[in-house]
Amino acid sequence: IFVLFCPPTYCLLNVLPYISAAKDAAEKGALLCGQGGAEAIGEANAMVFNADQLFPAGTVNLYQMKILSPNPIDHAIVEAAAVATAAKSPLADMFNRMAQGREDVVSDPVDAINLEGNMGISGWIKDRRILTGNRLLMETHGITIPPVTVDRNILEKGFFPVYVACAGVPCALFVVGYNVD
Repeated sequence: IFVLFCPPTYCLLNVLPYISAAKDAAEKGALLCGQGGAEAIGEANAMVFNADQLFPAGTVNLYQMKILSPNPIDHAIVEAAAVATAAKSPLADMFNRMAQGREDVVSDPVDAINLEGNMGISGWIKDRRILTGNRLLMETHGITIPPVTVDRNILEKGFFPVYVACAGVPCALFVVGYNVD
């Protein structure tokens, strides 16, 4: 009798943790692919995500904006939205919400998108370079921005400074926050 009941009992005891884990994962919209899948994931050295998977629409929010030059800010926002959208940046949704209804300002396509390391993005619209990113990006391109103490104050409050420059002129400082699940 022991030989008869041992294999099914062993199989059941081996599968019960996966059933429980799969049920918990399914409630959160995930899928567990059995022992083989778990072992394959456990041996992975890297995972690839798109920015929109980590920061879907609505997770990057604007908390404050400071205008840095007399340039038309609406034009700068629309250009930043066009470059961020072309680069598939997490900031694209925020800029697009701000530029809603003004897409007609930029009629030329965005060219030469460049993801500049951990600094931000740049792109060309006609003959104008649009930069969107942190202090280091602006300093790398010779853009004069407010003192570093401004960035420190923003970071201490749990937000992030994002600068936008158009055609070599600083346009605005955006204080953004990331609300991720």
